[in-house]
Amino acid sequence: MYRFLFRPRWIVSHVLIAALTITMIGLGFWQLQRLDERNTLNATVSGRSSAPAAAFDEVVRDVRSVADGTSVDYQATVITGTYLVDDEIVVPGRNSGGGPGLWVATPLQSDSGAIVLILRGSVPSALGDTTAPIERVAPPLGRVEVAGWIRRSERQTGLTPDNVLIEGRSFNRLELPAIADVLSLELSPVMVQLAEQLPPTGSDVIQPIPLPEQTEGSHLSYAVQWFIFSLIALFGYPVILRRAVRARTREAEHSDSSMATDDDPSSESSDAGRIPAAATAAPATLDRS
Repeated sequence: MYRFLFRPRWIVSHVLIAALTITMIGLGFWQLQRLDERNTLNATVSGRSSAPAAAFDEVVRDVRSVADGTSVDYQATVITGTYLVDDEIVVPGRNSGGGPGLWVATPLQSDSGAIVLILRGSVPSALGDTTAPIERVAPPLGRVEVAGWIRRSERQTGLTPDNVLIEGRSFNRLELPAIADVLSLELSPVMVQLAEQLPPTGSDVIQPIPLPEQTEGSHLSYAVQWFIFSLIALFGYPVILRRAVRARTREAEHSDSSMATDDDPSSESSDAGRIPAAATAAPATLDRS
């Protein structure tokens, strides 16, 4: 009865359903892992960014490399110094006020002599002038005080391009070692994401970039969906197999019944012994009148 389920096409079906189910379960747990990572990030951002701002040199005292930047990422800080406007860079393809734009980052030489890249904000692509340095959003001349958050160097993730430099002073991401090589500057292994600046930039076209939104995102709902799909496959496929078996069984029973009727000798002898009605009819009489 069940032997047909081991035919090649059914075996292929079993394997595909099993692989699909395992994949969906894996995707569900992956979304739960992403949720855990998001909650960890939210706690880090909330705890470090809301702490009292500390002087930049004090915060990065133990930061010796780009890898060490993770330990102080999102830490609130204050730094004073002078912008190196001629070394300004841009990162196109970033969000600006909900639309397409680019990030503007300018090195700042601190009072202690360190050169720190300041992510000053974003400007809309519609501005037209997107070649660094952007004159319309030029930072103040002279000494400034920047309050913001320390950010680690960006690195390649997902489908981002391999090359950091696009052309001129335009970069695909804020990968500090590569930027330092292009600018021929000894940049700090971390940068500062600007929140406030005194004196402020004389244009409101450039806007500070906000911290990541502290939500759980859609990871939990996606995980639930993948697990529901997995349950549908786990319980739905056996139902399909059961219906296939029942259909095969009915076909077999119908076939056996038809064969039994065709091969029954009693039905043949009964038909043979029956006298045709025409043969038993009374002979017709002639009308002699």
